Amino acid sequence: MKFYQKLLVLMLTITLTLAFTTACKKKQASKEKGSDTYENVNNTNTSSSSTSPVSSAEGKKKGDNKISKYYDLLNKALELDSFYSENTLYINMTTMEDIYWVKGNKIKVGQTGSQSTDYNIFDLDKKEKYEWREDKGVIMKMSEEEITAAKSSAYWNGLYIEYFSEPGYVEILTEREEDYNGFPCVYLEMKNYEDDTLKVHISKEYGVVMSYEHYNKDTDLKLLECKRNHFEVGTVADDEFELPSDINFQQVPTY
Repeated sequence: MKFYQKLLVLMLTITLTLAFTTACKKKQASKEKGSDTYENVNNTNTSSSSTSPVSSAEGKKKGDNKISKYYDLLNKALELDSFYSENTLYINMTTMEDIYWVKGNKIKVGQTGSQSTDYNIFDLDKKEKYEWREDKGVIMKMSEEEITAAKSSAYWNGLYIEYFSEPGYVEILTEREEDYNGFPCVYLEMKNYEDDTLKVHISKEYGVVMSYEHYNKDTDLKLLECKRNHFEVGTVADDEFELPSDINFQQVPTY
């Protein structure tokens, strides 16, 4: 049992961006609840082709073309059949190197530590996640919130794209076109509804977030930075998501 407890802790470390995104979502939901200024954002996906509530921009735009055009651009990332990405994640004064393999509704994440490599596979259709290290692994059910956060982490480097779903959630301060690691991008510097500063590079061709920085409004402290050091489209095969045959995966009960 000690191994599974340790593996759960490792999973939390590997997917810290998921937690960060979820926290942003809850803060925004709380603000919406107590405000008469904005309509509630519909976070329920009506498309049968995806389990993510951010898989379609239809019905989200509310008259702010400048904001909504970036929401459409970000959703373009979901049209990619597959991609491979090598990322650096900085959060809570900790830096990690992550690798993402994405194909269809499956996401694989690998993180190499000082002693071993830890892997996660998120099967969004089955709503299951598989985690393993060395010769031990676990299987766990995924909540809808975790599915949304997994997509946010893989496609948008943890950026909560519902910021762009309606006017009022972000204020764009700087907007320009510039390359990031050879990819033509739109660079945005923004303030969110809490006055935190966000800096983002969005690929003009693919809609993925190439870099994302989030700074605290009071201290200007960098809370989060996610950046892609290498990115390839269309190079991920189905066998990348095959589970290791020499590992006995244990089902973790849902409480």
